[in-house]
Amino acid sequence: MDARVASPLIPAICSLLKGIQRLNLNGNKLGEHVNVFGPAFRQFKNLEQLYLRYNNIGPTGMKNLAPSLPKMSGLQSLYLRSNNIGPTGAVALAGVLKHLKLLDTLELRANKLGRKGMEALAPALRNLKLLQELYLDRNGIGPHGGIALMQVLRYLTKLHVLYLDRNDIGNKVIGKLKPHFEKLRKLRTLHLGHNGIDMDMKERLRGVLGFINSLTLV
Repeated sequence: MDARVASPLIPAICSLLKGIQRLNLNGNKLGEHVNVFGPAFRQFKNLEQLYLRYNNIGPTGMKNLAPSLPKMSGLQSLYLRSNNIGPTGAVALAGVLKHLKLLDTLELRANKLGRKGMEALAPALRNLKLLQELYLDRNGIGPHGGIALMQVLRYLTKLHVLYLDRNDIGNKVIGKLKPHFEKLRKLRTLHLGHNGIDMDMKERLRGVLGFINSLTLV
């Protein structure tokens, strides 16, 4: 569904669906014109789950979408996998996360966040006191991005699921993150594969993170 083609239909869609709690727009090629859904999103006061995966929203699309997100004050789950929002889109998203106080799931897989994107998002994450699931895998955040995340992990006390695989964080920074992982006692799933972790570090992690049901290090 091309966002520009759908634009004339949006007012009618709004009136029919404004009471919905779950909206799935995955894989619709919305692109940067996702903003044409802005009026719709602002009316969805009861929306709890928003799926926007695989839409190639990009940095501009994320900047266009961001102002609409605070209007959905009841939003609990936001899925943005594979949208290539990059560091610029991450800055736009970070600016509105403080308004999404009920958010318990945030999926940002494969969005090319990089170091700068993670550094922008990290301070905003500390406002998400109810966050239980955080997906940051396949973003190339690197060692500096890992350190930025380290600064906020202590605030995410309700975290159950954390995906950080394929980020090139590096063995040294994973070692620094280890004591922070240990303090997340509700954590049940932790994925750290493809981050340059050596065998010694893997053994140390397994030794202290036995309380985690699903621990992936390769």
